[in-house]
Amino acid sequence: MLTRGVNPKSDRKQRRCAARLASESTFKTIYEKWLEFRGYELKEGRQTTLTVMKRVFKKDVLPMIGNVSIYKIGRADLLDLVGRIERRNALSVAGRVRIWLNQLFRMRW
Repeated sequence: MLTRGVNPKSDRKQRRCAARLASESTFKTIYEKWLEFRGYELKEGRQTTLTVMKRVFKKDVLPMIGNVSIYKIGRADLLDLVGRIERRNALSVAGRVRIWLNQLFRMRW
């Protein structure tokens, strides 16, 4: 590394920082922060919005894009996600997911 003009100590530090930032910006991490924020105004219960939101994201959204960086998710990915839910004929769930994703991506972190 030294022969290439790279300081090993600063290179390690930069790699650790990049790994930390990558883990902090996954969709799942941002979703959990958004859910905590939404939890202040929504009530917990059997069929409340918060409970339904948690269940739908756990079943449909997080398995597909949970580990993807929030910066790498595009409209095509989200349309594919909502389309898969629609193909199951869960049209009301697809509508809700579209609204929730819109709210999540419009938040200013």
